[in-house]
Amino acid sequence: MVTGFKQRDLLHDKLTGRVGRAPITIHLMRVIRSRLRRSGWPLWRKRLVWVVAAFAFNGSFRIHELLSRSPTEFDPTSTLLGADVKMGVSMVNKAEVKTVKVHLKAPKETRLKQGISVDLFPTDSFMCPVVAFSKFVASSPVPVVQGRPVFRDLGGKGYTGKAFNADLKSLLAGQVDYSEGKVTSHSFRAGLATEMARVGYSDADIMTVGRWHSMAFLHYIKSDRIKRMKVGQELAKTLLQPGTRVQGSSSMGL
Repeated sequence: MVTGFKQRDLLHDKLTGRVGRAPITIHLMRVIRSRLRRSGWPLWRKRLVWVVAAFAFNGSFRIHELLSRSPTEFDPTSTLLGADVKMGVSMVNKAEVKTVKVHLKAPKETRLKQGISVDLFPTDSFMCPVVAFSKFVASSPVPVVQGRPVFRDLGGKGYTGKAFNADLKSLLAGQVDYSEGKVTSHSFRAGLATEMARVGYSDADIMTVGRWHSMAFLHYIKSDRIKRMKVGQELAKTLLQPGTRVQGSSSMGL
């Protein structure tokens, strides 16, 4: 029944000319980063927007798995807090790899009491989530603390999905034809999957990385770390042309 209703709604959208959502691509990630570097925004804000984009793309996160729904209040049972994001080292294939572990207390895929943890691995590319988080923590005037949302603005208020959408639209002005497809924060959820499909990854690999529902995803997240790391690294090598990698700090700090 649910599938039938979805198909009906898709047909209705086509007949009425309603615009669907477009995925974030590697090209758009480059545009976002380039526009951030050239913007007049303070460094902390540039790095705040960029780390959210890097997390959302590389982890196929839903935006409210990362950001607050309200700037002034939050639900500690579902909001991503400082205690839920940790820099660390994971053992992958008998080697130590620096990672960022993101603990989701209330993922949509499951209602397990303990939630799930998603490892973000280094990608050796301009959109590496580990580098982005390290720089964000180093420059943020608002420290990451255990009992508060991870991503907050200068006044300590939660950085919300709505605010991120507004920043995204500003950064992509002139680059996206919104009559062809909307680009919103949820576009990151489809971004990595789209790029993986484009270069020939299997449905199983895409489900593994994106946490799309089959109960097997719990097994993948827990024990298939090698696959998740290799996918990120292989995508960076496959999709990024030589000369586009950015390592270390730049003159603009991103």
